[in-house]
Amino acid sequence: MPERATCVLWVWGRLPVSFDLYVFDGDVPDDEQTIGEWMEDDSRWGTVLTPRLAEFVADLERRYPGLDDEPDNSPWASWPLAQAMVDGRCCGFNIAWSHAERMSKEMRALSSQHGLTLYDPQESLLLRPIGSPSVAPVKRRWWHRGRAFTAL
Repeated sequence: MPERATCVLWVWGRLPVSFDLYVFDGDVPDDEQTIGEWMEDDSRWGTVLTPRLAEFVADLERRYPGLDDEPDNSPWASWPLAQAMVDGRCCGFNIAWSHAERMSKEMRALSSQHGLTLYDPQESLLLRPIGSPSVAPVKRRWWHRGRAFTAL
């Protein structure tokens, strides 16, 4: 059976179908354009996740039901959960909007506990783990500038 593809669909004038978060292991550039280029390079997809990312995904799978097991209670908008990107150093997560606020908070804390960096493209936010070198925040995309976001 072929693996299901992960896809984020946009409805004209509305929010995307899923709330997306990306978790990185290792150095991540401060430049949002470079991050986007890394993630869009599908020649770097499909490799094995780093051990820290694999453990992070295993923790998520233990804590939250999968779409196959409990489709009505699962926070996930796509399955399988782990889709390796950036040579196994990044994993993208598609979350149902009804679970977005709770999962964003929980994944921020869990990624820091695992020593991983979380990227939230909805808010143009890059959260490095506690104790990592302080780096300037990622700049907002031009279409987000001046738009207020609610802190999670």
